[in-house]
Amino acid sequence: MTEFMDDANLFFYSCLALRIFEAFGCISHICSSYTFIIKLFPDDISYVFSLTETACGVGLAMGPAIGGLIYSQSGYGAPFYIFGSIVLICFPLSRHFINEVDDNDSIEDNKSINNNSQGD
Repeated sequence: MTEFMDDANLFFYSCLALRIFEAFGCISHICSSYTFIIKLFPDDISYVFSLTETACGVGLAMGPAIGGLIYSQSGYGAPFYIFGSIVLICFPLSRHFINEVDDNDSIEDNKSINNNSQGD
């Protein structure tokens, strides 16, 4: 929608507001991802964290190049529509494949912590 704004101030403040909104979504995603990693992979936390960080790094490195290529071929809105569609497709897939996590489990119930505390 920002491509249709003629006023420079409106464009700037709209982009700023969208970026702030995106930052809240990003931090929510990061916090929930780390929580799911800890709950679902208590024995392989460091391995799964490294895979997650590697995927984020590859995405940050390749994202601008892919987005720029799509922009050059299809115009301003195309990268947003394509990547937004991918996110909308990934949401139900994630919901389907991620196991249920019981909110009532405490951190002390994890096997890795119990194994470490038995040696004391």
